[in-house]
Amino acid sequence: MTKSLPKVTVVCAWYNRAEFITESINSLLEQDYKNYEVIIVNDGSTDENVAPILDSFSSDKIKVIHQDNQGFTQAIKNAIANSDGDFIAIHGAGDISSPQRLTKLIKTITLDEKIVAVGSGTVQYPAAYPFRKRYFKPEVESDFERLQRNMPFVHGSVMYRRTAYEMINGYDPRFKYCSDWDLFFRLIGIGKIISINEYLYEQRIFSDGFSFSPEHKFKQVWFKDRAVNRTVESREMLNESEKHLGKIKSDDPKYLSYSFSFLMKSLFKFDFKNSCEWAILILSQLKNKFKS
Repeated sequence: MTKSLPKVTVVCAWYNRAEFITESINSLLEQDYKNYEVIIVNDGSTDENVAPILDSFSSDKIKVIHQDNQGFTQAIKNAIANSDGDFIAIHGAGDISSPQRLTKLIKTITLDEKIVAVGSGTVQYPAAYPFRKRYFKPEVESDFERLQRNMPFVHGSVMYRRTAYEMINGYDPRFKYCSDWDLFFRLIGIGKIISINEYLYEQRIFSDGFSFSPEHKFKQVWFKDRAVNRTVESREMLNESEKHLGKIKSDDPKYLSYSFSFLMKSLFKFDFKNSCEWAILILSQLKNKFKS
């Protein structure tokens, strides 16, 4: 029976956060789907507890790769390169996949050969305050216009066909952030991206990562613009990303609306340290605005 099922590879890039490994990976080992493998890339974690915990799993379904830090995009690419599944599913570090996740995604994606990717609904909550849960409702079916406005679903909930992934040459390593958004644009160019409006995935929102600082948030905004703006000029800018990122000044008033948005998000997560960073930056942006 297992041999007749298409093989699924679940890939996960891990960096630090050792305390969440066991629960997160166990959720993958408890899948009711039978023919799958789990490839975990330890992307140069500085937490000395990460490697031994990852290596402690005895399941033959799990393969762990330890490497120097290369960033999320390259870590995921390396995981996929070391896999052989017919379908690729993402699983975020620290997140939880429901036991039915792989079964339901496979059932949906194989309904139509034109479907290249499928995601699901996600329950999101701050890691520090797990009682503050909200449901991220996915797009039933995405298209180019919808994708320009919003992501169709949380990246960690997605499954896509390996053939489609290879056809578009996978994740673009030039994207330090938003590589998933860019990937979805290229996938939708060759097929359908749909989703199951059902809770199959839990995402912990961590606020201690460097990407939550104002400096790095505006870099994310730059990469988001490159993902959404599909012009030749925009794509060419990726080849000199460091030059463009070096010109970003966080206290520039043009980022004021983004700062207010990030401030509200940090308050919602009870992340008062990060909220203070944004509040101080907003004052600086307002001061510069009135100067000009």
